[in-house]
Amino acid sequence: MIRLIQNELMKQNGRVGTWVMLGLIVALTFLTATVVHNAPDFDRFESNWRDNLEADILYFQEFIDEDPFAEEQILLAKYRLNNDLPPAYAMPNSAWTFVTNSNGLLMLVSLFIIAIAATIVSSEFKQGTIKLLLVRPPSRIKILLSKYITVLIYMLVFVTTLWLSSLLFGAMFFGFDEQASFLHIVNGDVQERGYGLQSILVFVAHLPMTMLLATLAFAISSMFSSDIMAIAISIASQFLGLVANVMLLEFYDWAIILPFVNDLSQYVTEGGPISSLTNPLFSAIVLFVYWLLFLSVALYVFKKREIKPS
Repeated sequence: MIRLIQNELMKQNGRVGTWVMLGLIVALTFLTATVVHNAPDFDRFESNWRDNLEADILYFQEFIDEDPFAEEQILLAKYRLNNDLPPAYAMPNSAWTFVTNSNGLLMLVSLFIIAIAATIVSSEFKQGTIKLLLVRPPSRIKILLSKYITVLIYMLVFVTTLWLSSLLFGAMFFGFDEQASFLHIVNGDVQERGYGLQSILVFVAHLPMTMLLATLAFAISSMFSSDIMAIAISIASQFLGLVANVMLLEFYDWAIILPFVNDLSQYVTEGGPISSLTNPLFSAIVLFVYWLLFLSVALYVFKKREIKPS
């Protein structure tokens, strides 16, 4: 199995597209840091952060009986006022806050991983090399798993590249002098968390959903030998899945078992969970079931199907 994975890594490293994607991650991170660094300062807005928080408290008090999220926001705002802790928007950027806010580029990483997952099998069919793989001693299951593990390795490499490049450019442009505190609520109590740890948690929490989308693309590619179909369905799921899931959640409680309602990143960001009916353990179990389903179907169909080079 190790040798199979090494062979897959060598083949993927030999593709120009892999290095282009890595280069784009670094380049876009640098561009983002440049734009943020050159953006105009909002000194007036930053100096009135207390007035802004007091206004937030008045606003959320109107919904405190209807929405648990409103009560949490009031607790957080009062904690900042009582402890003289400005929110991140009222403080100069630092390397750590820049890294945390760079999580928006994780969507780009997801697209790249989907592309790799969708082509790592289908490319063997297009090039006619799939039969050469299958006549070797390793079983079909091992061959397919080696490709899947390669996809996961690249997912970790791409996410780590984004985190490290964000930290590097954040340090270059903003330094480590200012450190805003990220606040979160545990059992009704407000707790502080440094943005260094917060940045790691945000990136790690995005991994399960990225892995799930990559597994979906991998499964479709393995079953139908079509990278276009795999990429199209996976990207459509990424961009439309959350909206569709949330809309269903408005009408049906059973929608809490849908994948995007259980994205683990919602538990480590300020927005809070989409539904009060979910929790991190429940969401992790739901995502695991979907992951197991996608991978199992891919392995079963690939093992049983008749392989014909395209």
